[in-house]
Amino acid sequence: MAGKYTDIIDIVAPSSAVAGETVPVTVRVKNIHLWLSYISSSHLCA
Repeated sequence: MAGKYTDIIDIVAPSSAVAGETVPVTVRVKNIHLWLSYISSSHLCA
């Protein structure tokens, strides 16, 4: 889900992982607002 002023360009993550393993994830987000904006992301551990 993208924000009102952002687009998610790319998400890179492994297709599988071992339980308890650290998983690297890269997310590229683009600012589509007319002004410079602070963009942040958060994670959810399931």
